[in-house]
Amino acid sequence: MSESAWEEMTCLFAPSLMGSNHVSLWLLLIVSLFFSANCRAADDSCGQPPMVNDENIKGTVEGKAKLLATWIGDAALSGQIQAERKDIFSKTPDGLKNRADAYLQYQVCIFLMDDKKLSTTEKIDQLIRVRQSFQVPVEGTKP
Repeated sequence: MSESAWEEMTCLFAPSLMGSNHVSLWLLLIVSLFFSANCRAADDSCGQPPMVNDENIKGTVEGKAKLLATWIGDAALSGQIQAERKDIFSKTPDGLKNRADAYLQYQVCIFLMDDKKLSTTEKIDQLIRVRQSFQVPVEGTKP
């Protein structure tokens, strides 16, 4: 929240709350809104998660995404994405491959947006590389 927005909110609400028992409640509300907005920032950047009803596939994909997160910023990331996609495709029924692939892309996006070491520009560059990697067909499989 910008400093001017904070001052505006303080001017609007502080006079009615000062001196009352509601001050701590007000502060708790502000802090919780701040943290919930930050937690949803990555979700908003990555869109809504694709529906995956198979918990085995979902768990596998989440594990692969966590592994891929360690490669963020590395030149070999695209190759790792292809390797993990190929592994997922080999274990996923034909009708669910596209959903598993979309869910993997979503999960990698979440890890990328949550990365604290990268600047916004670096995150955008990495996101472009990740999305380009997902556009390449996985060798030897049909999505």
